[in-house]
Amino acid sequence: GRPLETLFASFDETPVGAASIAQVHRAVTIDGRPVAVKVQRPGVESDFAEAIDTYEWAAAQLEAADRNGGGEITRLQPRLVIATFKRWTARELDFRREAASASELAEGMASEPNFHVPAIDWARTSGKVLTLEWIDGIKLSNRDALAAAGFDLPLLAQTLIHAFLRQAIAEGFFHA
Repeated sequence: GRPLETLFASFDETPVGAASIAQVHRAVTIDGRPVAVKVQRPGVESDFAEAIDTYEWAAAQLEAADRNGGGEITRLQPRLVIATFKRWTARELDFRREAASASELAEGMASEPNFHVPAIDWARTSGKVLTLEWIDGIKLSNRDALAAAGFDLPLLAQTLIHAFLRQAIAEGFFHA
């Protein structure tokens, strides 16, 4: 809701990455820090609400039809499944929750060697915009580039597995 020029010295309009609900842009803050800015696509919330309405209607129809056919579908509680999906997806649409999870992860992983979680720029983060420290890198799927850059691939694999296990077991959640 604020003008870009009050937040960023530059903002690359071409996204560096995109997914179904958002796209990520490279930017530089007015104080000169490079950042990644994840911006929610316009209309995502209304599209989600419309889809959920359809799923809720379909689940209710399934349960009603199944009562006459033995109750096997009703036993699986499709309306409850859709309600759970609705609640969790609505949470994912608020980028402040993602930012909070990343901050929590950073605290929990601070003592992990060779592991860094990008810092959240809370002043430039809202429900629909997530701004975080920019980190140059190489995709893990680009094995040749990792090797050419001098990474010890077995050590990298060990670091990733250890970090995942620490997140999932010691910290209790995994934040991709």
